[in-house]
Amino acid sequence: MVLFFLPFSIRSFIGSLTLFNCNVYAGYYSYKSIMKKNVEDTTRWLMYWCLMAIFLSLENLFGTIVSYILPLYPEIKMISLLILVISNYAPIYVLHYYIVPKLELMNIPYYVNQVVNLILYYLLIILSYIFNMLIKKSAQLNKQNVNYLNNLINQIEEISFELKSIKKDTLEQIDFEQQ
Repeated sequence: MVLFFLPFSIRSFIGSLTLFNCNVYAGYYSYKSIMKKNVEDTTRWLMYWCLMAIFLSLENLFGTIVSYILPLYPEIKMISLLILVISNYAPIYVLHYYIVPKLELMNIPYYVNQVVNLILYYLLIILSYIFNMLIKKSAQLNKQNVNYLNNLINQIEEISFELKSIKKDTLEQIDFEQQ
């Protein structure tokens, strides 16, 4: 509550500092739990990072809207992140009792799979169209190159014929002068 009356720049700084501390602290203890090969701690920190990914994604999408609707949003965010970092069971509780049931209720994996399939389908159509256009353009360029090379060969043959006739005339003239 006290932070609400502070200027926005100080509130923003404290919020950024809290986010930084949450990431540094969580990163350090995640590393320690992985090195100790402690399954319970590793599971806790993995769930923490899943929650952070969800939270930061939602905040990127809806952060400005939420900050206008909730005047105490920075304070709520700071307190929630600190609770997630400090508490051993808060990430597990939030993930298992709030997020997973909502995802299962909305059948999110099915919809994500459908969206990914649609994206891949249209991407395949677009790429096949692009490749077909490139193949056609390549064929046109190859045909033009073959025509250009044929013209060049014909010109070389004409020049060669002219050079042979000049050589023949020159040799005849030399022979004639020598006799």
